[in-house]
Amino acid sequence: MHLSCNSGSTLQVSDAMYGRSSKDHCKWSLITNCRSSSSLSAVRHRCQGRRTCSVPASNDVFGEPCWAVPKYLEVTYKCFGFLLLASQSSKMRLTVRVLLALAILGTWAQAQEKCLVGDGASYRGTVSVTKTGRACQRWDSQTPHGHDRTPAKYPYSGLERNYCRNPDGEPKPWCYTTNPGQRWEYCTVPPCIESSLMSRRVCEDDTMYLSCGSGSTIHVSYAMYGRNDKDHCKWSLIKCQSSSSLSDVRGRCQGRSSCSVPASNHVFGDPCWAVPKRGLTIRVSYALYGRTRYGVCTEWDAYTTNCRSSSSLPIMRRRCQGRRKCMVKASNDVFGDPCSKTFKYLEVTYTCAAFLLLASQSSKKRLTVFLALAIMVTLGQAWSLPDNMWGKAEICKLT
Repeated sequence: MHLSCNSGSTLQVSDAMYGRSSKDHCKWSLITNCRSSSSLSAVRHRCQGRRTCSVPASNDVFGEPCWAVPKYLEVTYKCFGFLLLASQSSKMRLTVRVLLALAILGTWAQAQEKCLVGDGASYRGTVSVTKTGRACQRWDSQTPHGHDRTPAKYPYSGLERNYCRNPDGEPKPWCYTTNPGQRWEYCTVPPCIESSLMSRRVCEDDTMYLSCGSGSTIHVSYAMYGRNDKDHCKWSLIKCQSSSSLSDVRGRCQGRSSCSVPASNHVFGDPCWAVPKRGLTIRVSYALYGRTRYGVCTEWDAYTTNCRSSSSLPIMRRRCQGRRKCMVKASNDVFGDPCSKTFKYLEVTYTCAAFLLLASQSSKKRLTVFLALAIMVTLGQAWSLPDNMWGKAEICKLT
């Protein structure tokens, strides 16, 4: 069995079972009351406080708890030591994982052995009195209380001298007492300062604020500015990530007690070039200023239907392409006069879409995603592209 945590966090094993407690796993068997007494201590010896470990599911490691019965290894663990702060953006997403680091020398894995984490199975400190002040009996002694929690039987549980320990899955460290009238008691062990798990999201153009408590500093282990899912900060199909995310956030936050990071292209650059990051944007596929048919703007006479401004499409694209909304006046001042004495109109076909350019060595493909379906246009002196629409618009112009 292989266990692993992300960089900067360590394994905390809360339960382990080598044997069989179910008839369904790893070959069928009627026997389900089989468990090696050294399961938890053996796994903790190989894995506790490490980032990765491997444990063979073997009698050589755990002994033989039930002869001729197919056994399996089952482990419950968590990765300990991270504070997760997530900030995501409509067009970009900023995710930062931060470790609350104690302002002392030494590694966290070393520090946690001197204080209480979880049920205290990893505790290797020197507390040797119970919660009521009674002195602890040595683990290798059978006086005044005989017992089987010996260093030989629990070789990986740190049963040294008369220090409080938790070799057998109790809620917290304990010891046998030297008082003949009180067999055992729990001990009072100071808890470790653990990082807490929380989540925040900040979309592009907002600012992420990070802070630690007094005496602690920020250690940034991971940062991502961009987008890696379609759900947060407005819907999008695009996935992208700034390569400078981690270095930029570390430059602003590493080793400080607090910092602020704007989720902005000005800080991280734009990792998604040509991708609309504020939702849907306008894509103009056709534009005509002039007249190509009767039946449009029929209140006035039309002397010709062969009238088109050559600048119709480039002007519309220059004013509207890639934007969420725009307004263009149907006027000779904008497009020039392609046919005097003729009543002209402006006609535009466009989509509101997400646009992605996919390129390979052999070919280039263009993917346009259509995400909205309806439009209603009224006549007026100016032509406007509404937001979140798809379709075709016409507006008359009297000349």
